[in-house]
Amino acid sequence: DSVLTLDTTFQAVYNNKYLFVRVEAEESQVNKLDFSPTRINRDMMAVFRTAHVEFFLDPDLLGKSAGQVVANIQGAIYDAIVCGGTKDWRYDVVVRSKKGDKKWYLMVAFPFIDKGVAVTNVFGMFPHSSPLIAFNACRSNALNGQKATQWSKTPAHSYDRPAKYGILV
Repeated sequence: DSVLTLDTTFQAVYNNKYLFVRVEAEESQVNKLDFSPTRINRDMMAVFRTAHVEFFLDPDLLGKSAGQVVANIQGAIYDAIVCGGTKDWRYDVVVRSKKGDKKWYLMVAFPFIDKGVAVTNVFGMFPHSSPLIAFNACRSNALNGQKATQWSKTPAHSYDRPAKYGILV
């Protein structure tokens, strides 16, 4: 069974520069997790080896492509444009984590303008003109086997399905 049964909640707020997301993840074995700052280079698959959250954002609501940002509790980042996009995209997110009592927290600041590849500006959305964004948050836990949960369930746990994401207002 690959379904995570631990509670996970998130909150999202924004200002004119950032979308801020705070994740609170229940973890009875939080003391087994390593919160030390990462030595993992950006966009390495090693980001997936510890507790992490995958965020998917489709600000144009077309359901054809999305920005994927994976952030783990050590501050490692993997970012890509999924569904025919590029892994060379670099999105200047800010990631912080915190260990709690039987839980961990992950805070991510997503700028509304990316400084990435020379394609359509994926995050050209501004809250004053369009306060909607297709969004998904998928929490994974590497303890006792990889398990995951999703905010907006996509078929067969295939996360790169922007047409199936929920709408964040």
